[in-house]
Amino acid sequence: MSTPSSASAPSADPVPRFAEPPKTPPNQTPAHLEQDLAVVRGTPTSAHKPKSILKPAAAGPDAEMSMLSERSGAGRKMGGEMQKFTSMYANAYDEEKNPNGLVSLNMFRKAANETFEVADMGYGDGITSSRRLANAMSSFFNDYFDPLENVKPEHISFANGCTALFDQLGHVLCDEGDAILIPVPFYNAYAWDFSIRTKAKVVPVPVGSMDEGFEPNSVEAYKRTVDELRQKGVKPRVLVITNPHNPLGRTYPRSTLLALAKFAEEEDLQLIMNEIYAKSIYENKDWPDAPPFVSALSINYAKELGKFDRSRLHLVYGMSKDFCANGLRIGVFVSQHNPELITTLSGTGFFVKVSSMADAIWSHILKDREWLGWFLAENKKRLGEAAQFTREWFQERGVSVARCNAGNFLMVHMGRRLQITTEQEEIAIGDKLIAAGVFIARGGSYKHPTPGWYRVTFCSDPAKLRVALERIEKTLDLTPMGKE
Repeated sequence: MSTPSSASAPSADPVPRFAEPPKTPPNQTPAHLEQDLAVVRGTPTSAHKPKSILKPAAAGPDAEMSMLSERSGAGRKMGGEMQKFTSMYANAYDEEKNPNGLVSLNMFRKAANETFEVADMGYGDGITSSRRLANAMSSFFNDYFDPLENVKPEHISFANGCTALFDQLGHVLCDEGDAILIPVPFYNAYAWDFSIRTKAKVVPVPVGSMDEGFEPNSVEAYKRTVDELRQKGVKPRVLVITNPHNPLGRTYPRSTLLALAKFAEEEDLQLIMNEIYAKSIYENKDWPDAPPFVSALSINYAKELGKFDRSRLHLVYGMSKDFCANGLRIGVFVSQHNPELITTLSGTGFFVKVSSMADAIWSHILKDREWLGWFLAENKKRLGEAAQFTREWFQERGVSVARCNAGNFLMVHMGRRLQITTEQEEIAIGDKLIAAGVFIARGGSYKHPTPGWYRVTFCSDPAKLRVALERIEKTLDLTPMGKE
């Protein structure tokens, strides 16, 4: 069965290579990956130990004391993790130039060409973006999210990526030590994005099995968590729901969205709905009755719940996922009934202002409604084809695949097939795959409570996807069932 090709704009000239990735003999782990794996195992090599600005302490000539602030410790830890992560891509796969390089099934990339105007070389005419982008973005929400009331430019604040936006929100919605509730498993960067500088506390909510977490009665788990926090003197302030879900790749039923909104109202929580995969919904023939995507903007909460303060409801969106452009760094925040919050975000908006180049690109894409309609429909079609191909590949090899209907990834459970029962065994499988030149994200990094789950991104170049799957098959001996 052939894999689908990626949807993209007309091809551009190749990006110039300033340094060719090192060639690695088959079955040999590159030196820099040996260092990375050592860090994962907790035994960093001397070459990989983080360097810091140090000065001698008064206690003795051999003592050292960091010149950085005490609260920078989390940043140093995260910096080391990011260095480890990005170093893997120095050995990236290339069919001709580096056929033994690393194939990542953790991210996706697509490209676009746009024409810039002279005005795009300036600061622009807005605090966090241009007026052009704010107008185009509000029209996009009104056209594709079925809002209860039209989204206006003044309802929107931008940032150079959702990471920067979450950092802002953690700062303005929480004081140090306040709690942000997120159901597990969850996008692994949340813990850093919301708290690394703000010192808010990201609290995982154990909502049960994958299916149970999408049921209306899952709110009981949130209530227990809130009660436990208050008993400890911790103030819960925010509830974050990702719909469609990352890493599970599925949509929340409308009934559950209402139950969560009611819970937020009762507990006086700010409700942030991350809908960054809103237009990446596809058909799954194995799950024909999957719940349709329902945007938080489209629900009349006050009518359906009897009482709801819409000033607590906020939406996050971005260019990274649906528009396949995570490198352009545009995060979008919508709050239709909280002008105070929008104004407060403007206070630090110039720190995270969208690049005028990225601003121009997305503005042109959103204004070209004919192309936009084609792209979203074509992307939906190809996502479905790629998901089906990848899902069937794993199922043929006795690996169960979680139900999914959204996003560019799926969750596979290799625990039963490979007899993974502990987190250390899960890590070891991940290490083994990296050493073999393929990267998939393990479930434990998303706080998944059950060892053996992995997130596989299927929205990749078809040739690279095939290479990656072949390496997984060979490395883990995942031959099709009946052919062993």
